[in-house]
Amino acid sequence: YHALRMHSNTTLDGNGATIKVTSGGPGAGGHGSIIGNDNATGLENITVRDVTIDMASVNQSSVTIGIIAGNGFVGNYAGTPVENMRIEGCEILDSPYLGIQLRDGSNNFAIQNNYVKDSGNIGIQIVGRDGRISNNRVVGSGDNAIDIYGQYRVINYDARPVAGSFTGSETLNFSPSGASATFYQDTNDAGASGKLLYHSLTGTPADNDSITGATSGTQVTASSAEEEPNGNVVISDNFFEDCYRGVFLETVGNCAVAGNVVKDSTDYGIMVNRGFGPEPDGHTITGNKIRSAGGGINVNQVIFRTNVVGNNIELTAGSQIGIRLQFSYGINVTGNSLRGTGSGDGSTAILCTSTGGELLAVGNYWEQIQNGIDEGPFVVKSVGNYGYNSGANG
Repeated sequence: YHALRMHSNTTLDGNGATIKVTSGGPGAGGHGSIIGNDNATGLENITVRDVTIDMASVNQSSVTIGIIAGNGFVGNYAGTPVENMRIEGCEILDSPYLGIQLRDGSNNFAIQNNYVKDSGNIGIQIVGRDGRISNNRVVGSGDNAIDIYGQYRVINYDARPVAGSFTGSETLNFSPSGASATFYQDTNDAGASGKLLYHSLTGTPADNDSITGATSGTQVTASSAEEEPNGNVVISDNFFEDCYRGVFLETVGNCAVAGNVVKDSTDYGIMVNRGFGPEPDGHTITGNKIRSAGGGINVNQVIFRTNVVGNNIELTAGSQIGIRLQFSYGINVTGNSLRGTGSGDGSTAILCTSTGGELLAVGNYWEQIQNGIDEGPFVVKSVGNYGYNSGANG
C-alpha cells in the first residue's frame, strides 16, 4: 500500500535524493502511494522535504499517489487526518493519480516550494482546513492543479462502546433532536472519543444527542454538535501551467487565492463551487494572473460574500467568459482587467447567469471582448466599469 510509511513526530529530509520506482506497483485500478501512512488514529508533526519522487515507471492505470497523509482508500475522502504537516522543496513526477493529498480533517499544514509535474488527476489535493499552499509549481495535471475539497463535515463525540463501527457509508439518526446524516467514517477506530465525518445533513444535531446507526446498532453520544468545516486555506504565489484548472474550491469557506499565475488552463483558471452541505462564503480571489482558453474565474452554486478583486485575465479563445457568477449572492467584482481575442469574439467580460443575488461591479476594465457585463437575473450595481475596442455590447 505504501512504499514508505510515515509516523508521527518524524522528518524525512531527502537532501536532494530521488526515490525512483523502477517498475511495478499496484495493478490497474489498484491503490498505493510512495510515501504514506496506515495509522487509523491519524498523524501529527510530520515534515517531508527536499526529496524527488519519480513515478514514471509506476503502472499509469493505477490509483497511486506521491505523498498521502491520512489513512483510508484512495478515492474515499473520509480518512484519518494529519495535523501539523509540512511538505517543502519536493519534486513529484508522473504520478498516475494525485501528486500530494491530505485527508479529511487535516489541519495546520504548509505545502510550499514543491514541483508537481504530470499528475494523471490532481496535483495537490487538501481535504481539510487551516493551512497554506504557496510558491509551488504544478504543471500538466489532468484535473485541477490545486483542489481544496470540503464535502465532509465533522461532529465531535464521546463514549462509543463498539470499536470498528461506521467504517462504511451509513445513515445515522440523532435523538432527541431528530437530525440525520449520511456518514462515511469515524476518525478514531476504537477510542473513547473522536470525530464523525458526514455530508447530506438534515436538521440540526444538539449537544448530548444519542446517535444510532441503522445497520450497526451502535450508539454514541455527541459531546459537541459544533461543526468543524473545511477551508480557511491560503493559496498564494503558485504557478500552474497546462492543467485542466488552476485552483478549485469545492464546498469550503474563507479561502484566499492570491497572487497565483494560471497559464493555459483548458477550463476556468479558478473555480469556486458548492457540491454538498451548507453554503460556503468568505472567499477572496485577488491579484491572480490567468491565461486560459476555457474562461477566467467561475463562482458557482450558492456562494456567499466573495470578493473577486484586481485579477488579470486573458482569454485565448473566443466565446469565453472572463468572470462568471451563478447562483451566488453578495459578490464584489472590483478592479479586474480582462482581455479577449477581438471585438467580435463572442466572449463576455462578466456574466451573471441562473438565479442570483447582488453583484457590486466597480472599476473593471476589458478590451477586445465583445460583451461587457451581462446582468442576467442579478441585481447589479455597476460603477466606473469601462470597455475598450469591444463589441456593440461592450
